[in-house]
Amino acid sequence: MPGPLRHEPGELFFTDAGGKAVYLAGIHTWTSAQDRGPAFDWPAFLALQERCGGNLLRVWATDGPDDFSVDGPTRPVLFARAADGRYDLSRFDQAFFDRIRERAVEAGRRGMYVSQMFFNGWSLQFGDEKRNPFTESPWNARNNVNGINGDPRGTGYGADVQTLRDPAITAIQEAYVRRVVDALGDLPHLLFEVSNESANDEGTWDWQDRMLDTAKRRLAERGWGRPVGLTAAAGWLGGRDRIAARLAGSAADWVSPDGDRYKTDPPPADGAKVSIVDSDHVWGLGGQSVDWCWQVFTRGHNLWSMDSLKNPGIAGSPPSTNTSPEQAAAEDAAREGIRQTRMASEMVDLRGARSRGGLCSTGFLLADPADGDFVAYAPKGGAFTLDLSGAAGKRLAARWVDTGAGTVSEAGAVEGGNAAQGFSTPGGRPAALVLRPADRAARR
Repeated sequence: MPGPLRHEPGELFFTDAGGKAVYLAGIHTWTSAQDRGPAFDWPAFLALQERCGGNLLRVWATDGPDDFSVDGPTRPVLFARAADGRYDLSRFDQAFFDRIRERAVEAGRRGMYVSQMFFNGWSLQFGDEKRNPFTESPWNARNNVNGINGDPRGTGYGADVQTLRDPAITAIQEAYVRRVVDALGDLPHLLFEVSNESANDEGTWDWQDRMLDTAKRRLAERGWGRPVGLTAAAGWLGGRDRIAARLAGSAADWVSPDGDRYKTDPPPADGAKVSIVDSDHVWGLGGQSVDWCWQVFTRGHNLWSMDSLKNPGIAGSPPSTNTSPEQAAAEDAAREGIRQTRMASEMVDLRGARSRGGLCSTGFLLADPADGDFVAYAPKGGAFTLDLSGAAGKRLAARWVDTGAGTVSEAGAVEGGNAAQGFSTPGGRPAALVLRPADRAARR
């Protein structure tokens, strides 16, 4: 299994137990832990992840039968049932914890990291006559035997569940977070995520901070150093400045941002926290491309791609996502982009690497000049220049990655020191240039 990850302040990527910086990337889908109808073929999904070089899984969790993402009966769920069929919120369903444990172990055997989600706040944003997830929610007073009312203000969709308004609900949620940590935290390849796209208001952010603190306290009690992250709130409702501020000011070890600015020419990561850009928070379904993956990577972010799995035809794939042909093509392209960027990340030493677009005429460069590691991306192909003055005295081995064909070709070597070293992509096509010290390259 992969070793535990930790973040050193200022670094863009987590480092493993051996001190290697690890670029994390992978695909994810809603049915990764809970079936929505037919049983999900987890081994087939892991095989697909392997084919695209992915090393990070985002494992979803929802506390009720419907999370407004996909239709279909959800199993296993978090809470046990009472004799009358209603939920007993004082008892968890062990089948859920067995499921996430088994799947995390298998992923680890294949060399993948796993980020386990605690909650999904998406469904709490909606409620209409045709489909209201709160109708079947365990937090609906009609559906539990504990007298818990997750909608005391009568909103119709349980908006108060993910706030600190009701101490009884908060206590149950904290017990659940501790139970998930206990089930998985001893595995060295685990990360945790508080909630997917919860409401973007101060009350819900305070609740997220509470759940984050609960997870980190439990991990500390057990002596397990595992990263815990926060992901973007419901940004489509506005207030994206608040999202950015709350993520940045949190105690999270990693964050997943959102917004139109990540669709093209994404801002560089700053290393204050590890950043994982997720297409789900940028477009929802579709929008990805090989080009987008390279832009995200060379700006110093890790990468997740939401995948409805329409094209692979994996059994138990999300049954009702209505993925268009264009969206499915974007998912295919993202898998190839993940494969390419993961491959490039293994060619260089990412410790000390920063997004240094100012040193490359294309604006896309991930580099540690002093160490002699450069990954430059030329999205339009053709000629470009690279400032190699920071690598003076170093002989750098060069490789081209043809991002259209997905192939790699050796390109000899270049001497560091030139502040405007010229390069031209093979055939004028879009490509990435990978430079690393020639002596290190010869040892690999």
